[in-house]
Amino acid sequence: MHLLLSVTLLLLVVCASSLPNRKIYFAGSIRGGRHDVKLYRQLIDYMAKTHGTVLTEHVGEASLQSMGEMDTTDGFIYKRDMAWLRSADAVVAEVTRASLGVGYEIAYAEQLGIPVLCLYRPKANKGSRLSAMISGSDKVVNRNYKQRSDAVGIIDTFFKDTAPINFPTIAAFLIPVEIKAMPELQDQHGVFATQPIKKGTPIWEWTERVQRIHYMQLEEAISKNIAADPSFDVKLFLRQGFVLPNNSDSNDNENFFNSNPTDAGRFTNHACNPSCSSSGTKWDIAVGEEITLDYRNHGNPEWYQKICAKYGIETETELGNRICKEQGSGNEL
Repeated sequence: MHLLLSVTLLLLVVCASSLPNRKIYFAGSIRGGRHDVKLYRQLIDYMAKTHGTVLTEHVGEASLQSMGEMDTTDGFIYKRDMAWLRSADAVVAEVTRASLGVGYEIAYAEQLGIPVLCLYRPKANKGSRLSAMISGSDKVVNRNYKQRSDAVGIIDTFFKDTAPINFPTIAAFLIPVEIKAMPELQDQHGVFATQPIKKGTPIWEWTERVQRIHYMQLEEAISKNIAADPSFDVKLFLRQGFVLPNNSDSNDNENFFNSNPTDAGRFTNHACNPSCSSSGTKWDIAVGEEITLDYRNHGNPEWYQKICAKYGIETETELGNRICKEQGSGNEL
């Protein structure tokens, strides 16, 4: 991965917890009615214990009534919840109680390519049916259930089969993309547009996954990862990370290493004439066109060169310069 020049991302997890490093967005009715709040709480607690971090635990709070959060503004709630949703690895929605907000969240997650599970209890809604906009979507996993124990089993199957821990998330992309294998690049992957994208469209945003690791603490972070997981791949970790260049907004960017080994942005490939820059797409992007960046625009401080050399990989600038030299398509940067 190697992401937008002025946009940073992503998180190096350095703990030895056995809980999956998965972020779950639970959606349930609030202003549409709080009849199922006890069930929400049970499902949230179960997922938090077995499947990852639930970003929206407040949905299961009994103190949160149908008027919603009263101590903040709707604008704040919208921005916060959308940020959570964009950072999520999966969405689990209890859709028995009709809710405009839940429907919006499901549609947004679908657009972002985030796996979605919708749980519905038909007997609780006698005389009505789940909206066809949910039940008719082939991008949503819809499951009916009768009681909590049924829902738990469905959730387990969903995370095992549809949203395993190693699936690539597309949460931080601001454009519709998919990840494809590229056998011609020695089994690497790439990011490709699934819809036409206009010139100048931003492609990425910084999310709460990002952790900037000071270069003086980088070896310690690597050691902690190896201690937590002997199979930890240092080369892959460094290859998927990046260093931002110093600029007018920050003169210490080049003191930090940024990494996230679980985000789909790590599949963004280098190009000497890339389709995107730090400000967005450089031309109108067609369906199926690859999203690329020029790695040489990232930082290349001495400490970064040394640690990459230590573990036997190229820095982004070195990689970019080599590729462009081989292609005869530009001067070294």
